[in-house]
Amino acid sequence: MQFRSSIVLLLFLFTAPACRPKATCGDIQFNSAESYVEFVELQKSRIDSAMRKLDQAFEKGSDQNIKIRYNQLVSTCDSVLLQTRDLSPFVQDSILKNSSWKLFSFYNEIFHNEYRELLEIYFAESIPDYIARQHAQSIMKQVSHDEDSLRMIFQESVKTFVHRNAAD
Repeated sequence: MQFRSSIVLLLFLFTAPACRPKATCGDIQFNSAESYVEFVELQKSRIDSAMRKLDQAFEKGSDQNIKIRYNQLVSTCDSVLLQTRDLSPFVQDSILKNSSWKLFSFYNEIFHNEYRELLEIYFAESIPDYIARQHAQSIMKQVSHDEDSLRMIFQESVKTFVHRNAAD
């Protein structure tokens, strides 16, 4: 009987680590690199979707709809940033967590600052159109440049992460 309980204990000790998640985000557990990447990509697509909705509001929405979509964008990004903050590295590999944090932090900053400034320009009636347009273009040019750079880093980190963790 002693022998049998020793075997059960050994089996438990050897299989228990395999049952532990390789990463977590609050109550969410990730047991594979694929599920970890999917989670991060889902967060990115939440922001992308909210950005598209704001763009659509500018194209054909009312001023009120633009303000609503802007507030939804900020709220979505705040939520994504909080979740990313709580995301643990995947088995000591933090490249994807770090690059997503940088990209989402960048978005959070520009949505709270540059986008707010763009909305103020858009709704200002005292600024001549040509000055407003030049200022808005200048802001968007800088934002676009920074975003492109961070998106490339993010995409490369996804590839690197997948390559490193392909067996998981």
